[in-house]
Amino acid sequence: MLTPGNLLVWIATEPVSPLKSIDGLAGEVERRFAENPARGHIFAFINRDQTGVKLLYWSNGGFVVTYKRLERGRFSSPVARAGRVEVTAAQLARRSPWTSSRPSRWSSPSRWSSPG
Repeated sequence: MLTPGNLLVWIATEPVSPLKSIDGLAGEVERRFAENPARGHIFAFINRDQTGVKLLYWSNGGFVVTYKRLERGRFSSPVARAGRVEVTAAQLARRSPWTSSRPSRWSSPSRWSSPG
C-alpha cells in the first residue's frame, strides 16, 4: 500500500521505451537507481518524445504499471543529478502542473472525448 508520508517518487531523466514490460522496468530501477523496485516507492519513466510516462510501483504483493500519454503538451523533467531525481509525494503534488504548454506532435483528438 502506498503511504504518502514515506513515499518517494524516483524520476528517470533519460528516456525509456514505452514498450518495456514490468520486468524491463524493474531492471531499469535496479540499473538506474540502484534500488529495489519492490521497496514501495514510485518509479517514473518518461519516453523520448516526453509525451508519455510509465509509473512502476509495488502494491499488495505485486507490481502495478500505469501509463499516461499526453494529447497536448509534454512532460517536463526536473533538473537531475546522476540521471535521476528523487522527490517526495508532497513535492510532486506542489510541482503542478507537471506538463509544459509546448505543443505535442498530435492535434486535438476529436475521436477521443471525455464521457458525460
